[in-house]
Amino acid sequence: MTKVLVVDDNVDLLRLIELKLTQEGYSVFMAEDGFEGLRKSIEISPDIVILDIMMPEMDGWEFCERIRETSNVPILMLTAKSEDKDVIRGLKLGADEYLTKPFRLNTLSARVEALLRRRRWEETAVMTEVEGLKNSITGAISHELRTPVALILNALDLSLREAFSNDPKKQREFIEEARSNAVNLRWLIDDLLMLVRIDQGLEIFRRPILVHPQFQQLFTSMQVDLTKRQLQARFSCPEHLSINVDQLLFRQALHHLFSNTIRSSPEGGQIMVSADEVDGGMLQIDFRDQGPEIPADAREKIFERFYQPSNVLQPRFKGLGVGLSISREIARAHGGDITVHSSPDEGSIFRFTLPIGFQNSERPRIS
Repeated sequence: MTKVLVVDDNVDLLRLIELKLTQEGYSVFMAEDGFEGLRKSIEISPDIVILDIMMPEMDGWEFCERIRETSNVPILMLTAKSEDKDVIRGLKLGADEYLTKPFRLNTLSARVEALLRRRRWEETAVMTEVEGLKNSITGAISHELRTPVALILNALDLSLREAFSNDPKKQREFIEEARSNAVNLRWLIDDLLMLVRIDQGLEIFRRPILVHPQFQQLFTSMQVDLTKRQLQARFSCPEHLSINVDQLLFRQALHHLFSNTIRSSPEGGQIMVSADEVDGGMLQIDFRDQGPEIPADAREKIFERFYQPSNVLQPRFKGLGVGLSISREIARAHGGDITVHSSPDEGSIFRFTLPIGFQNSERPRIS
């Protein structure tokens, strides 16, 4: 049964409201002041609160403000104050609806039903959206995990059947393809585990590293993808530039940003990655592609979890849609950020900024 909490210092009005709403099938609880109302709200967890403003001890304003600290229960305010400033104040404090005294009990009943109907609709809409998101995520994860596994097995099965005894080059191609898909599968698993770490509170374990070798390793690991798309890629980074970061997280962010740059670039295009120290003790890394412009209204959405870009942005490549989200979380956990600049003529630049992180100007020597 729907529980209604009525808080009003007018006992006669309380009795009338109780009688009316009880006849309508509600379970009604009453409180004659704000303190009693707060206590009962904790005890019974009402589905809706009908609240008078002018009460001794604790008025409706304070009650509304305090209950909103822990609950989003619908609140219908009853008041003899009908000026706009009073209505605005109540709404800002968390009231959902107003009813000015004097009022008819039928009107009160209708307002209560309308608020409850709105809440039921909102809850249903949220549940539907969550269920749809769960199904979408489950489908995406299932597809993205199954695809590389299937490709690995197919490549290995074919290698076993054919043996390629007379064609070692062909055999090597199949082995490289299987390895590439195994690496993709590992990244998918790492990403799912990273999402859990982020939700639990991402811990950072900093240590000084040289930046230049990180790019050398990155470009080597992505060479197969670059070759497939006939992309020319180069990077610029001072050899002795160092930074104090969590190395594993730093590498994961670099991988996703570089992968995104590859996916966004047209076949036969050019990619440029540059890193350098900028004012304020920050490391700035730019990933430049020659892909289509990212629409202005999508430049923040692409950092949302599981966001799938339109066909205009990345027509041939799909994924879980978590790489950019994870990269930005890693950047912000280090005190930095990732932003995107895009234009129709020059493609996009994903700018990864991080504080260098050393406490003094003399950095440790890294061999």
